[in-house]
Amino acid sequence: MKGSLLVNHPIDFGGLRFYQSSYGVLPGSKAALAWMKGAEKGSQREVAVGDRFALPGSSAEVEVLRIENDLMRMGPAAKLSVTDAGKAAVQFWVFQNIERIKTANPGIFSQVPLMNPGLFAPYTFSMAKAGERFYTVLQAVNDPGVPLVAGGGALLVVGLMVSFFFSHRRIRVRVEERKGRSRVGVAGRSNRDPAGLERELERFMAEIRETEGRS
Repeated sequence: MKGSLLVNHPIDFGGLRFYQSSYGVLPGSKAALAWMKGAEKGSQREVAVGDRFALPGSSAEVEVLRIENDLMRMGPAAKLSVTDAGKAAVQFWVFQNIERIKTANPGIFSQVPLMNPGLFAPYTFSMAKAGERFYTVLQAVNDPGVPLVAGGGALLVVGLMVSFFFSHRRIRVRVEERKGRSRVGVAGRSNRDPAGLERELERFMAEIRETEGRS
């Protein structure tokens, strides 16, 4: 048997039910980082968090601080720290979808310099692709007692409906004979809906009076 196993869409086979209980991205994902110096043809390499490498033709060193698969819902991004001899470190983010971000937010580099991939001039960095690795957790369950549990749950619901939506009433009728005549007394008790009980007693007494009138 073959089929697609999705969240909340299990697969049944041979008395077993298979669930996808969880999924996510494995830590230690890698990304393909590219850079170019001015108009020169650039280079590319695969990097992971903690990697350090020197920029060709420069004394600067690049360190990969973070790699995010979806930073602030703007897509994959990597945070770099570039240090050069005798200069302070320059940190900035490199987004894979930087062109789309620039189009949607004109002037974003001046507002948020950390998002400028060319902050370390004359180099401009870019992310060619995100090398994330995904995992999924499967759960196999055998529940032969599901019909019994479902039946018990249905009976419980019916019992609750009877308890909370229907009133329990008790009506007493007392008949006494005095001097050749009969006297009828009616009393009732209900755990809820006293107005309904009162209407029922009035209807009952009206039927008794009608019977008495016909006799």
